[in-house]
Amino acid sequence: MKHGYHTDQDRKCPTTGYAVAYDGPMATPIELPSDYPLVFTRDVVERGLVIEGHLLTAGERTVISRWQGLPEDSAHAYARLIHRERQPVRRDGFHPPAISNLSSALAFLEAAGFIDVDGAIPWRIRLQAMRVPELKAVCRQRGLPTIGRRETLLNRVVGLDPTEGPGVLRPRHRELFMRLARAGNQSHSAEMTKTILSEMGVQRPAVYRVQPGLGRWSNRESMLAYEAAMRWRYTIPDQDELLDDVDVWLETDTLASRPEPARIRFSAWRQISEGLTSRLRRAESIFSPEEIIPRYRRLVECIGDPTHDAAHRLAMVLEKADRKEESLQVCEAGCGDMPASIRFVRTGHRIAKSLGIPEAITPVAKMVHDRTLVLPYPRNHRKWRVAPDKETSVEGAVTTWLGGHGRKAYRSENELWTTLFVLAYEPVFFADVGGAWPAPLLTRPADLGTRAFVERRREHINLRHAEIHLLGAGAVVRKAWNERFGERISGVHWNRWTVDDLVCIADAIGTDALLELLSPFLYRWREAARGLPDLVLPPGVPLDIGGREVSPELVFVEVKGPGDSIRDAQRWWTGTLRGCGIRTEVWRVQPTQG
Repeated sequence: MKHGYHTDQDRKCPTTGYAVAYDGPMATPIELPSDYPLVFTRDVVERGLVIEGHLLTAGERTVISRWQGLPEDSAHAYARLIHRERQPVRRDGFHPPAISNLSSALAFLEAAGFIDVDGAIPWRIRLQAMRVPELKAVCRQRGLPTIGRRETLLNRVVGLDPTEGPGVLRPRHRELFMRLARAGNQSHSAEMTKTILSEMGVQRPAVYRVQPGLGRWSNRESMLAYEAAMRWRYTIPDQDELLDDVDVWLETDTLASRPEPARIRFSAWRQISEGLTSRLRRAESIFSPEEIIPRYRRLVECIGDPTHDAAHRLAMVLEKADRKEESLQVCEAGCGDMPASIRFVRTGHRIAKSLGIPEAITPVAKMVHDRTLVLPYPRNHRKWRVAPDKETSVEGAVTTWLGGHGRKAYRSENELWTTLFVLAYEPVFFADVGGAWPAPLLTRPADLGTRAFVERRREHINLRHAEIHLLGAGAVVRKAWNERFGERISGVHWNRWTVDDLVCIADAIGTDALLELLSPFLYRWREAARGLPDLVLPPGVPLDIGGREVSPELVFVEVKGPGDSIRDAQRWWTGTLRGCGIRTEVWRVQPTQG
């Protein structure tokens, strides 16, 4: 049995010692000890120190050492304070259980320099803890207007006396502990939801051998750059400061140096490039194209990916500025045989046609509807009433109609294919590759979705392909299901389908076609699932729709309701599936009435 945070043989919580009920995806929760925030914080901080403790300064390590020596009640109170999302924390709402003397515990924390209280906290921060009635009371006392929203009242109140407002607490060093929690989780987030659900036995964590790697960053400078970029990305600048803000970040050395693939996920480069793309997209509606174009060019140059969103936006802005020859060049660079390239083909062909050279870019093959299905259900906007008390989507309506005519249909879209991918490639997904699973409670390997995922597992992939050809796709899917059922794994949806459903689909597709279909997931993970057909019809009874027979063999169906059009990724997948020999159809669905 592989070693993980929990195993099937040892059903006790490693931190609390309580038995864990792991009978399915959602088990009956067990009661946690009252000091669980302290237990979990100690656990995650310890892991964070092991993985990324070398990035801390001597002063930060001293703070952690002093925290580890705090009395239990004070340490418990501090753990609860730092995990409160809203800061500062009101005294009248802070009543942690199992602390015998809260006042003494807080006084010790204040004396030790771990919290600030009341008047020691700047008045602007204390204002954030006040409720609307309290803000109105302060305004009324000062003769100020009391009408307005919370933000208006906050801006109206200037200065607070130490006696005004509720008593508040603010933990010092909170960002240090959040940093270590993110390191321990190997995540962008420091929240404890996964840990709590695991310890309560509500969700079963994935079982794997934890193998700490080098951490998310090679040095402290990279870590601080990432944290600064994260804060900047989600800060919205004022309209008149937007382009100045963009210019500053476009010239950073970090943006000019693209990290290696395995480092991109937690890199400042990624946060900056995504933040600049969204800012420039916003700027398009405010500033002239001539002001936006050089900035997009600089961004595309730094990103180095001709199919990136920023490159397509550059082509669109160039076209808007009537610089169509330049726009066509950008589109030609983005053309290729990938879903992200179709928009460049479509845009480029339109521009080439307007320039009188339509042959410059071959247009996307026009998708025609293979058949029209008229459903006997009334339609209410985008919902279809399939029963007096049930409304559903157009895909659900088609599934209901097919079931009523003896033909099974599975709703597929993204979830089916990510589930099949993980089960088909289970030994590859959980391969014991150095640093891929650096912490417990992860739901996917750290390098999933990057080129490194394939490069580091070529031997595992080849062995899995040989096993699938030997045993059959359905057999390996069933085996992986039986071994992993109920584990919290990214992309796997245990309750959507039965194992027999998945085996039926895998066997109907066939080994070679299934491996070709799942191949893009090895490189692009969830992004690869965008555009896959809505329904999978396994072999069943033939049906007559629109005067033509639906094959009794396996059929993939892309469903389009009234007013719905085929998206670029759907065009790509339809062509790819047909190239794999899988019958794939596009159905136009219309209501009988309404």
